[in-house]
Amino acid sequence: MKITLLRKMSTSELATLVGVTTQTVNRWIRKHHWATQKVMGVQGGRGRVIVITPAVRDTLAITRKLRKLTLRLQAEEPDPFYQAQENDPLLRKIQAKLLKMTTTEKQRLLDLLERDDRSAVLMHVSMAEPSE
Repeated sequence: MKITLLRKMSTSELATLVGVTTQTVNRWIRKHHWATQKVMGVQGGRGRVIVITPAVRDTLAITRKLRKLTLRLQAEEPDPFYQAQENDPLLRKIQAKLLKMTTTEKQRLLDLLERDDRSAVLMHVSMAEPSE
């Protein structure tokens, strides 16, 4: 589940999102020196919004409610998604071989991938090639 943060949020919006009180958010503003901006038309200095910066995101990310979620800022570039093309012949062959593997073979391959880095895995593959 992903939560999208606006570029600027009020203390009450942020408190509701994170599951804390507005007083806690105000304390974080003072403690971490978060940037805030005045809201036009609200008197008494209470009309302020928090500018959501990476420092704010880092503080929010460690709260109990959001610890296991991914925070994104609205209107920022989307997270890069690295995936092989579906028409990639290598991907199709690997997938076909994986589907034919037994559970034991899959577990051994998974153990190998977790234990070794890419170069070690490639070395194992080259060792498994038939000699010419």
